[in-house]
Formats: sequence, structure tokens, C-alpha cells
Amino acid sequence: VVGVLDVRRRIGRPPFTKLDRQLIEALANQAAVAIENAALYGELEKLYRNEQEITRTLQELDKMKTNFVILASHEMRTPLTILKGYHDVLLSAPSDTLTLMQQRSLSVCQRTVDRLIVIANDILEMLKISEGQIILKTTLVNFLDLVEEVARDLSGFVERRNQKLSLTSTGQISNVSVDPEKIRLIMLNLIQNAIKFTQDGGEINITLSVESESIHIIVQDNGIGIKAIELERIFDKFYTGADPMHHSSGKFEFSTRGTGLGLAIAKNYVDAHHGQIWAESEGIGKGSQFHLLIPMK
Repeated sequence: VVGVLDVRRRIGRPPFTKLDRQLIEALANQAAVAIENAALYGELEKLYRNEQEITRTLQELDKMKTNFVILASHEMRTPLTILKGYHDVLLSAPSDTLTLMQQRSLSVCQRTVDRLIVIANDILEMLKISEGQIILKTTLVNFLDLVEEVARDLSGFVERRNQKLSLTSTGQISNVSVDPEKIRLIMLNLIQNAIKFTQDGGEINITLSVESESIHIIVQDNGIGIKAIELERIFDKFYTGADPMHHSSGKFEFSTRGTGLGLAIAKNYVDAHHGQIWAESEGIGKGSQFHLLIPMK
């Protein structure tokens, strides 16, 4: 019961009729609905205020988390840079000053430090992207030369894995106004992934062509392929497509995985250039193709 509507007849007035009673009952029902709606509105308003307070708290926590990660990444980079410097000095010393075992140990340490620096840089870059802080420093670049340079930089790892890397182009690849460093990182991520997820002795083909005033780059491999359910998720932050309890970390070893930031960063860089990036695969064991479209204007 919401309440009681008490309607009385003045002395000397005629008694209520059946129609009067129906009208009063209808009025009572409408009043009950109005009162209940008002009460519900009050509850909703209270819930809304609570939700706003929770949202503010979550935003503050998210900001604290972001600041902590930025601080931690900066704090990591400083000692790592110092370590890298000392490793470089030691490894550049005359060969007779270090034993073979010492040289090998220092090389392993140097590769590990380099990898940690890359991870710290990726985390900082992803945080900048999340804050909408992508700044493009565009200049006219010969796109084919840039891709060839990246392929050359990675040729040592291809040879170590006994893989074959080919680069072909069709049409006139003209100079394009892009941010060369960000395009370089995009191509590094795509080719590195192809190396990691292709078996020793496999093939990686890079093709460049001009399509509808855009440069179309395809990085194709005959590696392990991608499940259909993962094709849309591989560009998500921190998505590695593997059980984290069985995560195998590495830079170029077969089927190793990183932090899951490389492709996410690449996609954001492509979006900043008003381009497109997507992946295709017929399934496990059937290789994969990564497509990149960069407007020439």
C-alpha cells in the first residue's frame, strides 16, 4: 500500500455516485503510480550519484596506475641504459682481455638488456597513445628504400633461422609524406612477427604496390597461421594469443611472444597516418598475411 486517499462528502451534499467512485479509484491509481515514480526517480538519482563517485574513483586509480607505470618505466630505462653502456665498453675491449665464456655471457646480458629497454619503451609509447599523444614528424620518404632498409636490418635474424626473405615491388613507388620512424617501427613489428611465427627454413615475402592512391604493403609468411577467432584481437593491447602460464619470451626465436604491444602500437601509428592495417589467414598451419595501406597524399 502506497497510501490512502480519503474523500469525504460535505453535509447536505448528495451522496457519491458509482461514476464518482470510479473516477476517484482511477485518480487513486494514478496518484499511486506518480508517487512510485517519484520514489524510483529518487533512487535512480542516488544510484547515479553513486555511479559518478565510483567513476571518479576509478579515474583517479587509473591515473595513479598510469603515473606509476610511467615512473617505473623511466626508472627502468635509466639503469638499463647504464648497463648497456658498460656492456658495450666491455664487449669492445680487445679479445685477449676476456675469455670466450666471458664474451658469451656478456653478449647474453647485452641482448637481455636491449630487450628490457625495448619493453620499457613500448610501455611508455602505449601510454602516450592511450593519452592521445601521437605526434607525427612527417617528411618526404622513399617508401621502398625505407622497407628495404628494415629488411636489411633483420636479415641477420632471417639467416640465423635459415629462412628466406624476399622483397618485390610493382608500379612506381613515389616519395610519400610520412613519419619515417613510425613507419619503420610498423614494418619492424610486422616482419619480426613473420620471423617469429615461421618455422626454421620458412619463407617470408614482402610486396609493395600502388592501389587507389595508397601504397599497399603485404607481409606474407608460410608459418603457423592464425585462428579465425584471433584475427580481430591480435591488434588489442597486451594480447599475445597464448596461455600466459606457458608464455615463451623472445625476440626472434620460433613461436616466442612479447608483451602484446607491438601490433597495438603499429595499428595506432597506421591510424595516425589515416591508413589501414589488417591480418588474414586460412587457419593454423597455413601461414598469414598482414596488409598495410598508407595513403600517398
